[in-house]
Formats: sequence, C-alpha cells, structure tokens
Amino acid sequence: MPVQTTLRWKPALEAVSYRLHVYSMTQGVPGTIVDQIGITDTMYQVSGLEYSTKYFWEVRGANAGGESLWSETWNFTTVPESPAVPSLVSPAQMAGNISISPSLAWSGGDRAEFFQIQVATDVSFSAIVFDKDSVPASPLTVVPALQHATKYFWRVRARNTGGVSSWSGIWYFITADAPPPAPLLVFPADSAMDQGIALRFRWDAVAGATSYHLQLATDAAFSALVRDSAAVKLTECQIGALGYSRTYHWRVRASNAAGPGAWSAVRMFSTAIAPPPVPALSAPADNAANIDTAVTLSWQPVAGASSYRVQLSVGINFSTTVVDSAGLAAPACAVHSLRAETLYFWRVEAVNSSGGSGWSAVSRFTTRQSTTAVDDNPSARSRNFTLSQNYPNPVVRRAVISFQLPTDCRVALRICDTFGRLVETLVHADLRAGMHTATFDAESLAPGVYLYMLETGQTTLSRTMIIMR
Repeated sequence: MPVQTTLRWKPALEAVSYRLHVYSMTQGVPGTIVDQIGITDTMYQVSGLEYSTKYFWEVRGANAGGESLWSETWNFTTVPESPAVPSLVSPAQMAGNISISPSLAWSGGDRAEFFQIQVATDVSFSAIVFDKDSVPASPLTVVPALQHATKYFWRVRARNTGGVSSWSGIWYFITADAPPPAPLLVFPADSAMDQGIALRFRWDAVAGATSYHLQLATDAAFSALVRDSAAVKLTECQIGALGYSRTYHWRVRASNAAGPGAWSAVRMFSTAIAPPPVPALSAPADNAANIDTAVTLSWQPVAGASSYRVQLSVGINFSTTVVDSAGLAAPACAVHSLRAETLYFWRVEAVNSSGGSGWSAVSRFTTRQSTTAVDDNPSARSRNFTLSQNYPNPVVRRAVISFQLPTDCRVALRICDTFGRLVETLVHADLRAGMHTATFDAESLAPGVYLYMLETGQTTLSRTMIIMR
C-alpha cells in the first residue's frame, strides 16, 4: 500500500460517527499512529506512513448512547521506497570501438527490483533501437546486434513496487567498424592432388585486415584440426610435416579491431604418396667373385615404386659410372661387356611420383678371369659348358632355356628363388654332348627375380630370370 492511503469501511447501523485506530508493532509493543474520533464518513486518508511497514487498523461506531465494540482488526503493508537513480558504468562515456553486441553495465539503483534500459540513435530518445524492461540486474548484453560504426545513446532507470526512479544520466558510445570480408584462397587450388607434405598456403589480401586466422583439418567440419594459426600477419603461411596420402581441408578468415570476419570458402587437397623405401639388393651377392662379364643385377621389389634407377661403377664413390639406368620397370637390370677380373660397385634407388627412396646399400662383385671363354651373344661358358640366357626375358608365361655340353655327362637344371630355395627341377638326367633346351612354365610363380642353375660333375653355371605379369 502507498505511504499515503485511504482506509474504507462499511457503515454501521445507528452510528453517527466513527473512531479509527491505526497502529504498528515495534518489538511486540503496539505504537499508535492514528486514533481519530468523530469521523462522519466511512473513509479516512492516512498519511506520513513509513515504507515497507506493516500496519494494523480497526474501527468502531458511536452515537449518543456510546461506542460499539471494535471491528475486526485488519492489516496492510506499505510499499517499499522507490529505488535510487542508477549510475552508468560501461561502456564509458564517449567510448569508441565498441562491439555491436555490447555489454551494458551500471551500478546503484538501491531498492530496485528491476531495471529498464534504453538505447537510441539520438539524445532525445525519439529513435529508440533497444528498450528492455524488467531486467533483474547489471550487466545486460544488447541483442539483436547494433549497427557498425554508429553513435548510440543509452540510459537506465530502476523500478520496484514502490515506484520508478528517474532516468540515469545519458551516455553515448560508438560501435566498431565492420569486420573484414572473407578472403579469397589462392594456393593450393581446390581439389588439388599429389601435393607435397610441406606447403606454403596463400590467399588474397583483404582491405582493412590486421591479421588472418588459418585452420587446417583432416575433416570438412574442422573438428580434427592439424593447424590453428590465429594471428598470421601475412597473406601466406608455411606448414610442414603433413602426412602422405592424406586429404586435408583449409580455410582462412580476416580480422580487424571489430573482430574476425566470415570464414572463406573451404578448400580441400590431397598429398602425394610416400616415397618408396630403399631397395634390398639380391644378386650378385655382396663380395661375390667369379661373376660373368654379362650379368643381371637384381633386387627385391619395392612396394609403391613405379620404377628403379641402377648405378654401376668401378669406384665406391660413383664419381663415374659404367651404368646409370633410370626408369626400369622390373627389379632387375642386365649388364653386358664388363671387364674381366674387375671389382664393380652397384646400388639401386626406387622411384615414384613423390621422388626417390635414396640409394640402397652399396654391393660389390668381381668378374671372372679373362681366360674364361665368352661367346659374342654373350653366353657364360666354363670349359665349353654353356648356359644361355632364357628366352624371352622377362618371362610372362613360358621360357626356353638352352645349354651346351662338351661331353656326355649327368646334368641338373634347377630353378631357385633369390634366397636359394628350390622352385623346380627342369632336368636331372644323363645327356649326350651337344646343345639342349628345356621349357619352363612360369604361370604359377609370383612376379620377381629367379635364378636358374646348370650343375654337372665338372662345373656349375647360373643366370637370372625375371618373371612379370
């Protein structure tokens, strides 16, 4: 109830006047506020009451015969005192570069239950853009957002059940300039393939931008970030140590004093396959001796290799080479017309679209003495025992192997893998002197390098065969 209030009651029969009694209780002791007699009306205005105080009141009628009993006692509570005027705190008066969703703060407003905040584009508040009532406490964030680069005036007043305070003083602030637009990405191109694992990302400059934010992730939602660089000053950023055969997504946004702008369009790219591992050499074995001057160099196939490079030299540092063959599809290389009784060094590198594996370990071998007869075609001989190169070589399905015997003898012609394990015996019989042939069916064997050996009681000859599919 207001601190100045009118108390009303119903008329009593035969009453010509009334007596009103109003009191309050202080520590259980009643204190009379009003004790008014001779009231001829059925209402009475009471003033000078205290705020937020509970009062009790009662009435009795009177006439020439005396006074009636007191009425039932009622009570009421006065309203609280109206709140004090709030004081503005932030943004400070005349502040600039303020967010378009500012947090408005104030203090004071004692006894307030709620606050009302108004924001306008003019000091008279005829163009109000934000008017929020029943705000329980400071601060308050302005939503929806205001305009960039605009002057705004604001004020606050407090409210409770006792009334409304006067408006606070009027302050103004200026919102920040708009954030910069999204950059245009330059490199790598969208959906680019076979990219290196160290890249310099580039984008176009954005007017007004003071920094850039680059994100690189393995998913389009950017939940699995690989790089998150938020203060890039240039329009490029070097990133290394990416994974081979991976797909990445990247985007950039520009920032200025107003904050970050929108993200660019998302681009994706894929890195190249990993370079192949270093090959392992197979034949001739390291430090092998008595090797034909026509020899096939072979090594273990390398997963992921698209070709091979072979170097053969008479010096361990390979400053000069006898053979330097690149682009070899099979894991073998036939070499002819080597010098007799010479130490040779050789090495192999596997290659694919990402580059080379690096050189293998260096292996060495020594060719046989020059007294050993060698045909022009060439064919390896030992006392006129001859083992010719298989035809065709490489082998796809079947191969023919020819050999010559100077005398009647027992002969074994065997196929082995590069680890010396027996694959098949083609011939094991007593044969007459002369030229002989054996047919080898290679369809059941895996691609790779194999050895075939001619063994007699007097000598052993061997050659290398390549099987391809």
